[in-house]
Amino acid sequence: MNTHPDNSTGDLPVSASRQMTLGRLVRLCRKELRETLRDRRTIVTLVVMPLLIYPLLSITFQTFFLQSLAPGETVNCIVGVEPGESANRLFELLNQGDKWLRENEAARQPAAIPASPLERLTAESPSVEVSWDPVADPRARLADGVIDLAIEFVEDSPAGQQGGEVPAEIRCVLVYRSGSALSRTALEYVESRLQAVNDRFLAEHVEELSGGRLPVWSQPTAVRDEGPPVSLTAMIPLILILMTITGAVYPAIDLTAGERERGTLETLMAAPIPRTGLLLAKYFAVLVVAVLTATANLAAMTATLSVGGMSALLLGDEGLSLLVTVQVFGLMILFAAFFSAVALALTSFARSFKEAQAYLIPLMLMCLAPGVLSLMPGMRLTTTMAILPLLNIVLLAREVLGGTATALPALLAVVSTLLYALAAVSLAARIFGSDGVLYGSQAAWSDLLRRSPERRSAAPLSGALFCLALLFPATFLASGVVSHVAGGWMELAIALSGLALLLVYGVVPGLFAYQQHVEPTSAFRAYPPPLATLAAAVVLGVSLWPIAHELILFGNMIGLGGLSADKFAGARLLLERWRSVNPAIILLALAFAPAMCEEWFFRGYLFSALEKVTRPIGAVLISALLFGVFHVISASVLTTERLLPSTFVGLVLGLVAWRSGSIIPGMLLHMIHNGLALSMMLWSDKLSDLGSPVGESLHLPVLWIAASLVGVAIGTGLLFVSRPPVHAPAVPPSGAEPANLETTSA
Repeated sequence: MNTHPDNSTGDLPVSASRQMTLGRLVRLCRKELRETLRDRRTIVTLVVMPLLIYPLLSITFQTFFLQSLAPGETVNCIVGVEPGESANRLFELLNQGDKWLRENEAARQPAAIPASPLERLTAESPSVEVSWDPVADPRARLADGVIDLAIEFVEDSPAGQQGGEVPAEIRCVLVYRSGSALSRTALEYVESRLQAVNDRFLAEHVEELSGGRLPVWSQPTAVRDEGPPVSLTAMIPLILILMTITGAVYPAIDLTAGERERGTLETLMAAPIPRTGLLLAKYFAVLVVAVLTATANLAAMTATLSVGGMSALLLGDEGLSLLVTVQVFGLMILFAAFFSAVALALTSFARSFKEAQAYLIPLMLMCLAPGVLSLMPGMRLTTTMAILPLLNIVLLAREVLGGTATALPALLAVVSTLLYALAAVSLAARIFGSDGVLYGSQAAWSDLLRRSPERRSAAPLSGALFCLALLFPATFLASGVVSHVAGGWMELAIALSGLALLLVYGVVPGLFAYQQHVEPTSAFRAYPPPLATLAAAVVLGVSLWPIAHELILFGNMIGLGGLSADKFAGARLLLERWRSVNPAIILLALAFAPAMCEEWFFRGYLFSALEKVTRPIGAVLISALLFGVFHVISASVLTTERLLPSTFVGLVLGLVAWRSGSIIPGMLLHMIHNGLALSMMLWSDKLSDLGSPVGESLHLPVLWIAASLVGVAIGTGLLFVSRPPVHAPAVPPSGAEPANLETTSA
């Protein structure tokens, strides 16, 4: 039977006149965006607010945070120094330098008039009073915010000549907080006095006598500001994100609840356009306005920092570089994609403009909570924080501005936000196509949890993507729970890891399938496979691991892998601990359980949903790429070297699922592949004693690779020799629904 599933919503079939083409979708997006940009309220949010708010913020920062540097006022700085003979000698030199510096100030030429307001504010040196605090650990006191400058002496200072005219040299390091204006003032005070001492010494002694050695050698060292005051650098990402939220709010309300209140939404729904196409066009318009708002705000902020002279003060000597600006802009786009979908989902419930505002105001207040939490000085982007919406983007943007971002938490934050945006779009698609939107009645929040009345042969793509987005944080949470419960007991940790996989990848898709009223057999492709495909799975399972091994080495060669010496040492230590565990537990928990769970979702639930909206080759490629990405990110380390081999194995597994029409051959192939790879790792020392060239960084013999390629060719041939089974579509009980659901016209 030739079936034509609905490519518009994933829920109901449509006639040919309602099918969406790319050209029609582009025209619809242009129409929605053009109407949105013509609205005066959008222009106010997009243009007027950035032009007004950032100059006002600049004036506020200069007034309240830089007033301590105003001319004519006294600045009190506390300098911590290690006590001892070097400190006493340093005090004498500083007093001499202060005296000589004051004598030279009268002879200086007047400087040019500064151009920027900040330069005019700090052009005249303020009156500085320095309090000396002899402490044993000045750097720690600096980190606590007790002192403004720490002076540490270098232990290997060269000794002075006995009885000569050249004194002993003092070598010290000046440690300051780069984000503190008071700390930078104390640094300038001490450096200027020490420089005056060195200048006077060079003027009074010839180079031959001194041997090129100065009385004082000092080196300034900046540290991250850990003090109690709120860093202005932490406020910049929060301000940008709040402005991006402001840009997305009005278009989201106007394009859903606004049209519903004006009575134009029902007319638009009656047009020969799929509902998903309408939603994507509205989402595109909201996203573009949010991105344009983020662009305008970022440009206004950059211009304000540069013209006002605050860039170096807030962000260090390098200021706001082009690379940092591009990175922050990318994060703003990522957050705009997430918030625009969430806003559309919420406003689709509302019947009027005011009701939509009532829904979004609590959401905006909820966004303030993690944003304010990110201002805490001790907050860092950890792997746990990286999966929390909004907080991850604010913390990542703060670390990008501060130059302290690390790879794994950054990638986790980006991937999790992308998946959350995908889940929000899927949720908005479901709400936008509900009866409450179609027929003008008020949608209920319980509609989201209500089981679908229509029985389906496969999950809608929106539901499958939503499930995928939830599996990502659920995997990390389960890993954290396992580590906490197991403690240092390796055997228990391995067993719980396998159990956690069964629960996450088995229960979550099962609940989604039940809620969406999906026939389990067809949705998870739990059909009996042809015998030839089982034989092909065995041959491929035995043959794939040498190619996967070489792909790891190839990825490392092109810079994709991370096979460092530390990672090798950690892997060897983990292997030694695994060898103390019963091999049956390892194979069950780390080979068989992952194979069953991953095939259950990736080649079952997700693959069947992809097959309804794309060609089989598209389903194979998309599921393989997602499979590879999921294997790159783990809870403790970024394993980029697994991208190529995991994607390759995913391609083969997708091909097997397509040709067999079942997940059973893929499970068998996956178990054999995982079990063989784990066995080679666990008994690598015994294999090496037998002369087998097995190692983490060793290429396999050419004969092994050739045999692997032959096995892959044989397995692939068996797949294509077998005839793919034709499974009858799942139908509802007799009399409940039409027998041919998938060909019924909407």
